Amino acid sequence: MQITTDGWLELPIGIKHEGKLFKKVRISKSCLLDMKIATNPQYKDNGGKTLLAQLSRCIQEVDGLLPAKTSVDARIPENTKWLREMYLEDAVYIIMQRDFMSDPFEKEQGVEYTCPNCGNEDVHVLLLEDVPVYFAEDATTPNEVYNEFTLEDPVEITRGSGTVKLVSGFTMPMNLDTHIRLMSSASSEEQRSAFSVALACAKFLDSAGKEYTLTEAESNVLSNSNVMTIIQSCTVIPGVKQVITVNCSSCDEEIAQRIQVPNFLSKKESAKTVLTNLDKGMSKFAKK
Repeated sequence: MQITTDGWLELPIGIKHEGKLFKKVRISKSCLLDMKIATNPQYKDNGGKTLLAQLSRCIQEVDGLLPAKTSVDARIPENTKWLREMYLEDAVYIIMQRDFMSDPFEKEQGVEYTCPNCGNEDVHVLLLEDVPVYFAEDATTPNEVYNEFTLEDPVEITRGSGTVKLVSGFTMPMNLDTHIRLMSSASSEEQRSAFSVALACAKFLDSAGKEYTLTEAESNVLSNSNVMTIIQSCTVIPGVKQVITVNCSSCDEEIAQRIQVPNFLSKKESAKTVLTNLDKGMSKFAKK
């Protein structure tokens, strides 16, 4: 990952608006307002809403779409259509870049793993500059960014008075609006799993190429191999590569391991602590 120094980024996919993609944006470093956004009860338990709010402040300019803001703390209205339709992969990339700009010392991440071959437990040090990012360089419209997959075990579902056999499908990047709805409707952490996210991005096809969307109940009949196929299809969508291969320090076994991307739920407690300490410090200063 090439870390920006001037705030300008080329997005892995791009912002869609009126049939076009806008790929160049300028962002700013994080500030106290971002921490306040992260702890706002309005966004409680929905990382998508927090992400949307932070992007509305962080994005300063979009080449060809949004003129430069007059103030760094000005916020784009959260109901702005192109903002809500931003791809989640682009949003995560922007926030990671913002965090790297804001704290130049956080340039690495410890990736914990347990080797399935020898049982060795260790930590692989990953330099954040080495995190791969997929770019949809040849895509000029949103519909060109997708990945096809074939179902190893065809699935039969009921439609109307008959049954339909699904044999293949494709995944497309999820936008923020869909992500927010998924988070709002999830009743448990289990429902917010990798497969729930993948299923929300997936369309299925019969042998004639007709397109279908599965309900949560219908997805329960998918075999484990089909589930892994769909999740894998999502992992190669443009954006930050969230699964890397590490070698066991003991037996050299190759292990696929997921890295941490910005998590807008787990950071709330640390943000609250920072704000509390800051308030205490300001109170002491005022008394003097």
